[in-house]
Amino acid sequence: MSVQFLPVSDICTRLARKLETAIQVHLATETEAPVRVAIGPKGLTKKTFPDAMEAVMKWRLEVEALTKHAPESIEWKTQDFGGYYGSNRIPIALTFPTVEALATFQRSGAPAALKLARARFDALAKVSRDLRQISQNWRTITDLSDADFDILCRLLTLAANGEHQQYTKRSLDIDSMDSKWIERHARLLGPCFKAIGRYDPEGSTLEARLGFATADNLEIFAKVSKEDAALPYRVTRFLLSPEDFDPGHLEAILLIENRDTFERHEPQPGQMFIWSQGYAAVKMCRQTRGLEGVRLFYWGDCDSHGYHILALCRQEQPHIVSILMDRQAVAEHFASGKPEPDAARRNVSGDYLTASEKDALAVIQSHGVRIEQEHFHGIEPAQTIAAAMAG
Repeated sequence: MSVQFLPVSDICTRLARKLETAIQVHLATETEAPVRVAIGPKGLTKKTFPDAMEAVMKWRLEVEALTKHAPESIEWKTQDFGGYYGSNRIPIALTFPTVEALATFQRSGAPAALKLARARFDALAKVSRDLRQISQNWRTITDLSDADFDILCRLLTLAANGEHQQYTKRSLDIDSMDSKWIERHARLLGPCFKAIGRYDPEGSTLEARLGFATADNLEIFAKVSKEDAALPYRVTRFLLSPEDFDPGHLEAILLIENRDTFERHEPQPGQMFIWSQGYAAVKMCRQTRGLEGVRLFYWGDCDSHGYHILALCRQEQPHIVSILMDRQAVAEHFASGKPEPDAARRNVSGDYLTASEKDALAVIQSHGVRIEQEHFHGIEPAQTIAAAMAG
């Protein structure tokens, strides 16, 4: 059997992998234990040593050069294979007394990552002591921004107390947490909710599996221009039920998928903007009286869900017209697209889409991107609606 040496580059890779798993165990158990990494040549015995001595000695010098900056606390395990010129002790394993010692040896940001991981898992331990469920995601948790980690902690705190089951995600008092935030962090939220015993594997959707309540009573968030405030609502912003809705003299209504976009834009006289709350738009189109007699528009994200919502709304209100969701809009704003997460992709029937909408959907799905409303810069939907009505 020939002697096989582990190249120094492979030793570095092995040390890096060992560090990843060692940190996972360390965070899950909150204990410190030595970390041993085997590096020794395979097939090296006292019998094979003489023929391989020159190569072995060269390899040993490379390993020693690799570890010359290692902490003094590192422990070498060597084996004496004898030979000419006295004792020939060859390194076969390295033992680091702590995970931190290995991280320090690895450098390249590892010590900082370990420090941040410890701090964040200390915070998570206040919510759940079962950190084993999430320890394998320690790198993902470490890579979260401070704002996203704060949202995660607040959500888990509410969930651990069962409070989140009294609310929908929109009514929770957590800034910046919406459907897209949940979607982006889907792979992390599952293990985290399992860790606090709040995960329902029977749920039909991710939000159902996380235990969020669904709103049975649909509420319409709407706003009109100052000129229309007195006719008949007297205020520019209001909340009402579908049964109480009255389009009155309004000429056009725009359903806007995302709240941030709804808040950022203002309607012109004769127009009403409604925050359609994602898929709640479908229920809104089905239950709200008076929509048949008004020009109805929809503006959603240019992604799989945006076009699916549009198609479902059109089943309820066939006269609904999309804005900024056609082939031209996608082409003009394609550079603003972001990768669409796998969890967000879905098949969309083109039965209720126009030819231009189908083309736009085909483009974004073939490239695996999404163009969210907030990336449509320099756009005024009120003017787009006015131009569509004039045309």
